[in-house]
Amino acid sequence: MKKKILWIMMPIFVAILTVICLNNFLDKKIDALLKTKDLKAINIEYGSTYKDRGVIYDEYLTENNYLLLEGSSELAAPVTQVPIYTFPAKGVEKFATTGRAYSQDLKQISVLGGQDTDKKDRKVAMILSLQWFMSKDGIDDTSFQANFSPSQFYALLSNPNIKEEHKKKYASRVDSVLAKTSQFAPEKIYAKVYANDGVQYKLLHLLFEPYFFPRENIVKLKDKGLLYRKLITLPDKGEDTQVKVIDWDQEYKKAQEQGKSQVSNNEFMVYDSYYDKYLKDNLQTQKDSNKNVDLMKSKEFEDYELYLDICADLNIKPYIVLAPTNGRWYDYTGMTKESRDEFFDKIEEMAKKRGFEVLNLKNEEYEPYFICDVMHLGWKGWTRVNEELYKHFKDQ
Repeated sequence: MKKKILWIMMPIFVAILTVICLNNFLDKKIDALLKTKDLKAINIEYGSTYKDRGVIYDEYLTENNYLLLEGSSELAAPVTQVPIYTFPAKGVEKFATTGRAYSQDLKQISVLGGQDTDKKDRKVAMILSLQWFMSKDGIDDTSFQANFSPSQFYALLSNPNIKEEHKKKYASRVDSVLAKTSQFAPEKIYAKVYANDGVQYKLLHLLFEPYFFPRENIVKLKDKGLLYRKLITLPDKGEDTQVKVIDWDQEYKKAQEQGKSQVSNNEFMVYDSYYDKYLKDNLQTQKDSNKNVDLMKSKEFEDYELYLDICADLNIKPYIVLAPTNGRWYDYTGMTKESRDEFFDKIEEMAKKRGFEVLNLKNEEYEPYFICDVMHLGWKGWTRVNEELYKHFKDQ
């Protein structure tokens, strides 16, 4: 009997020992590599696994006083004014972006809440888009799952700095959008159990604890492994080069010239190839297509409010950037200027009530070359945002 127990326990013991050793190895190697490698490639990478889905690298950025710009698809706009070509610059020497398409409030919560840090005065800015609020249900299941990170999920729910009521709201929301997926079935179960206080859920939590504890550590280990594999491919740090000084007048002049050269064949002031590919043959079907959209009734407002609440829990004062729409296009699709202004003003008010600063760009909707297509910041738009980010975070 003793031999049988020994044979059963031995593989478990070996597995635990292996994980502990590998974990220690990766911690030491990653710590050393972060000090010696040139990290620019990760800092400016769009849709980065290590920033968007990881925890370790985001914690490094925070602890080292980087400005973290949270965004979504506008970070990949086809203009040379996107922030990765502007920063770092003198006054804002440490800069990184996180986010890709469909990185909405719930995802941005995960990035910040998943970090295990007590650092004060974290430098965070978030670009918020009206398009997130066009669906009454907020982000859809498929879009959320495309960016979901189990390691950030578990880390957030273990974060002692976040209020329990906010963790439960987060877990409940994650449970609702992890529908019809087997890939994240464990996290969906954990979210449901965490969000509910019923006796049966407390019992389930106890029963599943032996499973979720190793599951959490395995996803953490995967995060570390992916980051280590990336870091060893990066070049070593070179000699420090002089940080560029930005001439904002020249930047605006260049933006104006580039926008003018690429917009010539349509009344909506979008770049020509975009108009030809996406709009030209669909104008009739798009006429008044958004006239029944009610921005004020979207579930995304609850996610945005939770983002603000969790930032407050973490002593983060995010700089909220309200990116405008293409006014000409949204007028054409039947969404009135009045309804858009009401939306932007409510978003601004919610942030300011918590003492957070807001850059509300609603009055730039008709400015030529501010938007490059029907929704994304363009040549002059990104230049303006870059300048405001610079002024807000300069020398912090």
